[in-house]
Amino acid sequence: MIVIGVGNAWRGDDGAGLAVARRVAAEGGTAHAHEGDCAALVELWSGADHAVVVDAARSGAPAGTVRHFDAAAAPLPAAAVRSGTHAFGVADAVELARALGRLPARLDVYAIEGGSFAAGDRLTPAVARAVAALAGRLGSRDGAPMTGSRRWSELSRGQRRTVVALGAAQLSLQAAALIDLARRPAAEVNGDKRVWAAVTFVNWAGPLAYFARGRRR
Repeated sequence: MIVIGVGNAWRGDDGAGLAVARRVAAEGGTAHAHEGDCAALVELWSGADHAVVVDAARSGAPAGTVRHFDAAAAPLPAAAVRSGTHAFGVADAVELARALGRLPARLDVYAIEGGSFAAGDRLTPAVARAVAALAGRLGSRDGAPMTGSRRWSELSRGQRRTVVALGAAQLSLQAAALIDLARRPAAEVNGDKRVWAAVTFVNWAGPLAYFARGRRR
């Protein structure tokens, strides 16, 4: 089992997932703390039969509430696992992996409800307690050695192909969006074309947002 914590360590409770992963790793478990684009999750859990992803949430529940989802069985309710600080979130990454046939056999997602996402590296007390409890539960189920981020040279040939393929697909999608935007009259675009051009540079989410909402039908 690999535990993957995602979030932003400098946005208060958005660092909850990272804190869980680091606690599990400190106890000798297999864990990775990932800050950045959640599309990378597809590669991080590659080869794992069982992956656990932990992220912060902002759904309106009391701070420190922990929700569990079986992401291999059904799509995640995006509103329940999105903290608002990820352009491409966990739910997006799960569905991308599902479409590519890259989901682990078991994929558990835990969402820890945050209380504050203000700038800073401190967790609120309720979230800190939830982090400690969840890390203890996950750590007791994992006796594998600790793992961290991997260099390109440490990836298998298949994993390298996946990274290249995902990168090429993202660039192709962006190029298609920019070409469509350049050829489309301003009257057929919802909003400023210059703004949409900038939006297409936001990993997968930008081009998809343009195709879904930027064009007048």
